[in-house]
Amino acid sequence: MKKFILCGKINNPGTYNIDENRSLIDIFTKLAGGLWNNGRLSMVQIGGPFGEIVLLKDIENPLSDYTKNIDTDTILFLNDLTCPVDYARFCVRYLIKELRTTNETIEEIEEIIEKISNGTSKRILELDILKELLEEKTVIPAERKMKKTVLFLLNNFREIFEEHITEKKCHPGVCHRLASAQCVNACPAEVNIPGYVAYMAEDDMDTAYSVMRQANPLSYVCGMICARPCEERCRRGELEQSVGVRALKYFASTMALEDNKIKEDKLESNGKKIAIIGSGPAGLSASYFLGRSGYNVTIYEAEKTAGGVPAIMIPEYRINNEAINREIKLIENLGVKIKTGVKVGEDIKLGEIRKANDATILATGLMTGVKVGPDKEYIVSAVDILKEIKLQGKRNFSKKVTVIGGGDVAMDAARSIMRCGSDVTVVSLEEYDGMPASHEEKHGAAEERINFLNGYTINKYLEEKDSLKKIELKKCISTMDSQYRFSPKFDEEKTIKIDSELVVMAIGQRADYSYLDCDIEIGSDRWISFDKNTYKTTAEDVYVAGDMGGYSKIAISAIAEAKKVAISIDKALGGQGIYVGDEIEIPEKQLDLTTWNIPKQEEKETESTYRCKNFENIKVVYTREEALREATRCMRCDRNSKQ
Repeated sequence: MKKFILCGKINNPGTYNIDENRSLIDIFTKLAGGLWNNGRLSMVQIGGPFGEIVLLKDIENPLSDYTKNIDTDTILFLNDLTCPVDYARFCVRYLIKELRTTNETIEEIEEIIEKISNGTSKRILELDILKELLEEKTVIPAERKMKKTVLFLLNNFREIFEEHITEKKCHPGVCHRLASAQCVNACPAEVNIPGYVAYMAEDDMDTAYSVMRQANPLSYVCGMICARPCEERCRRGELEQSVGVRALKYFASTMALEDNKIKEDKLESNGKKIAIIGSGPAGLSASYFLGRSGYNVTIYEAEKTAGGVPAIMIPEYRINNEAINREIKLIENLGVKIKTGVKVGEDIKLGEIRKANDATILATGLMTGVKVGPDKEYIVSAVDILKEIKLQGKRNFSKKVTVIGGGDVAMDAARSIMRCGSDVTVVSLEEYDGMPASHEEKHGAAEERINFLNGYTINKYLEEKDSLKKIELKKCISTMDSQYRFSPKFDEEKTIKIDSELVVMAIGQRADYSYLDCDIEIGSDRWISFDKNTYKTTAEDVYVAGDMGGYSKIAISAIAEAKKVAISIDKALGGQGIYVGDEIEIPEKQLDLTTWNIPKQEEKETESTYRCKNFENIKVVYTREEALREATRCMRCDRNSKQ
C-alpha cells in the first residue's frame, strides 16, 4: 500500500492508501468516484507534469505499471475537455518557467507549439519538424522527460494537432485564440451566439435572426428542438445559470418570421446545377448555402412533406410543420426547388439525377428503425410509430405499451403513445442518469407519468394465443467498457416480468442504401465511405451530408456538416466561396455590471396535467420583456477570447 493524491475534476479528490496492483479503472470508479456531472475520462496523468500518461485503452492495467519512474505520487484524471495541444504547451512552459531550463532546441519546440495553439501555424509539415526536435537526444533529465511527454501527446493525438493547424479549431475551447467564445466553440455550426444576443438586447429581432441565419438557416426549428450544446459550455453557467440561448433563439425567430420582413440576397446564377436527395436539416441547409451562392439547386424528397425528421417524426407537441414550413419558404425564395413525393431509385434513378447535375448530395438520413426479436405484429419500430402519428394524427394503441430504448426517440415515442391513451413503460439498459436522452426529455416524460424501468432489457416475449401478454426482462449490470464503447453485461439470473401488449423498439436507426449506384461504396462499418475533409464519396460527383455519414447525431450537427459540404462542392466546381450575405457588424455596447443581478428567465412549458392529453405545442415563448432581460445576461466573453 502506498499513499497517492487523487486529483482532477473528480467527485472524491484526496489522499488514499492504494494497493499498486489495483487497476486504474477500479481506482477511478471506486475511489475517485468518477468525474463531475458524469463527465467522460480522456486520459490519466501519473506522477506530475512529466509523469506517465495513460490512455483509455490501457486504463484496465494495474497502477504498478506506471509508478517506476515518477516524480510525485499524484494521479490526475483528465476529462474530454482536455486539449492535448494545450497540455503540450503547459509541459514546455513548465520546463522553462518553473524548472528554469531552456536552450535553443527547447525554444524552437516552444515556438512551434505556441503557433499551433494560437492559430498562426500554417503547415502540417511543422508537426514533422516538431517530432524531429522531440526525438533529439539530450543529457538534461528534465528536458528528456518533457520531450517524452510531448512526443507521446503528438503521436497519440496527431489528428487534434492537425485540426488546430488546418481548421483553426480547438474543440474543448482551451486554446482561447482559436475560440471566439465557449458557446460558439461548442456549437457545431459555430453560430455567432454573442452577436445575435447583442442585437436582441437592443430589441432588434430581425437583425438577430439574420445573424443566426448566416450559419444556421433553420434557426426557428433549432429554437424549438436544439440539443443546445452551447448552454452546457456557457461561461456564465460556470458561476451560476447559463444564458438561455435556445429560448432566445426561439423568441427572436418567432418575432422575425411574424414580421415577415426577412429578405435575403443571393449571387447571380453561375449555371451550375446541384441535386440533393433528402429534405431534412442537412439537405435544406446545403440547399440554402449553395442557393445563396449562385447554384441552381433541386431537392428530391420521398415523403409528401419536406423537412425530414423534424417534419415527419418529431412529435407535434415539440415542433409543428407550420413552423418548419416558414423557414423552408425562405429557402425556396432563393430559387431552390423541392420535389416532394419523389422516391429516388423508384420514381427516378440516382444515375439519371447525377447525369443532369454537376454534383449530388446524399442526405436521406437514418429513416429505418432497427428491430430485434421475432417477426411479430406486436413488435414495431419507434420510427414507424412516430411517422404515423405525426402525419396521420392520433390512433389507438394497446392498453399496455413498452418502449425499449433510452434516447430522445424513445422519449418521443413514449410521450406520443401516452397521448393516444396508452399506459407506457420505458425500459432502458442505462440507469436513469445515464440514459442518452436529454434531461428535459426525460424530465418531461416523468412529469407526464411515463413509467421507467432502468437497467433492464428484453429477455423473453410471453404470449397467449399468439398475442403478447407479458415480457420478461433481465438486469443490465453495465453498458460501457472502460473506453466508453458499448459493451453491455447482464445478470441472467435476475429477471422480472411486466404486462405488455405492444413493444416499440427505439434502439437505433439505419440508412437506406437501396437507391445508391454501384460506384458509391459502403464501408465495412456499414456506413458510406467518404473523405472526412471533403465529404466526397467514392463516386467523383457525389457527396454525403448529415446522418448518412454517421457523425451527425443532432440537427445542429447536420446543419454544420451541410455547410462544409457546400464549401467543398463550391471549391471543387471552381467557385469563389460560399456567400451568406454581407458581414453584419455586432454592437459593442459597454457591459452593464448590474447584469449580475438579473436572474435567469426560465424556459416554460404548459402544465403536464394538461399537455399530456393533446399534441399542442408545449413550449411557452418568452415575453418581450423576458427576452430582453435574458439577452442582457450575456457577458460577451467573445470580446476577450482572441485578444
